[in-house]
Amino acid sequence: PAPTWHRASPHTHTHTHTRCTVVADKWNANGPGTARLFHELGLGKNFTAWEQARPGDFMKIFWSSDVGKKERGHLVVFLGTETKDGVEHVRFWSSNKPGGYGEKSVPKSKVAADKSGLAAADRAAAAGASAEGDLRVAQAYMSYGMNAQAVAAAERAVKKGNGKTPGEAQLVLGLAQHKAGNKPAAVKAFKSVKGEPGLERVAKLWALRAQ
Repeated sequence: PAPTWHRASPHTHTHTHTRCTVVADKWNANGPGTARLFHELGLGKNFTAWEQARPGDFMKIFWSSDVGKKERGHLVVFLGTETKDGVEHVRFWSSNKPGGYGEKSVPKSKVAADKSGLAAADRAAAAGASAEGDLRVAQAYMSYGMNAQAVAAAERAVKKGNGKTPGEAQLVLGLAQHKAGNKPAAVKAFKSVKGEPGLERVAKLWALRAQ
């Protein structure tokens, strides 16, 4: 079989833009985009526990609990942890402001809570009046493969019906149902996406895939 990266590299001039765009889009995607790319190419193991990280690993740092278009994240190369003045810090190499590429060290407390904090975020979103929190939680659950929980959060968002982008809640619900293996429910949700041409086109493609 061809080497792993051969599947991602352009084979002809005609395919150069498409292949490179696919890799770049996933590498730079919100949420666990790089982790998904590595999973699809079989490049290594993904994990969320600090104790599993080794110097040289790629790491996605989330500065807030948001996942998606509102997230604040940073893709870095993990270098290790250190203690400064009694405070545990995480060291990494990345593109940093204002100094550009290089090493940086930040207090570990600045990094958003990981999977263990999802339950609390879920409760807060459920108690809130806005659908936005439920959508963010649903997307976060999907990133961890917790699809039943993602479906429940997305259903709350649909019921609240006050998301900023019409149809987004139905699209997220469809994705969650699809990941959970409930294709009929996924198709129903995708076909319910209305109000924004871009989302409708995406939903139609997903509906075809789910059928």
